[in-house]
Amino acid sequence: MNRHVHAYPTFAQELLAARAALGPQEVVGLALRADRRRRGLSQRAYARLRGWSPSWVARLESAAGRLKLDDLVEALEGTGYELAVCETSHPRDDPGDDDEPRPPPVPGGAALPVPVPADHWDRTELIARVRGGGRRFPAHHLIQQVSYPPNWWWGTESTQAGSVAPHWYADPGWGASEPRQAS
Repeated sequence: MNRHVHAYPTFAQELLAARAALGPQEVVGLALRADRRRRGLSQRAYARLRGWSPSWVARLESAAGRLKLDDLVEALEGTGYELAVCETSHPRDDPGDDDEPRPPPVPGGAALPVPVPADHWDRTELIARVRGGGRRFPAHHLIQQVSYPPNWWWGTESTQAGSVAPHWYADPGWGASEPRQAS
């Protein structure tokens, strides 16, 4: 008998791989989803609030890389996030680059945008998927990692051949008025 069958899965490798694979299009989707989650809204309710169609919200969250830059900038307005282009190499740090012109200082001494680090996003947002891995859980549900299947699984699926116990559970009873559990 394998005594580690009921060990709590950590998904550390999956989390590190998900963070390493984050690109701008995924980050835009995560930012919009984070704003929607803060408000405790479904995609339909968020679409009504922003004056968009539900399919537009779904496209922004899942395939932002295929949309126009102006649409992305507009979509991020009022969310607490903004789209920014940041320098990837720092010529000022290289002692041999003294002959190269330096960029002018920021007007008025304003702070430059700081890119959101990959560890800013909840691990549930990065790796929690429904069984089969096809999609994320709804943003307005509390998503929890479980080491033991929820009660409904025992009554409905545990006796089915090939049934796999879920590692994630989305509690549909969570609402905007309740505090969100840290992940």
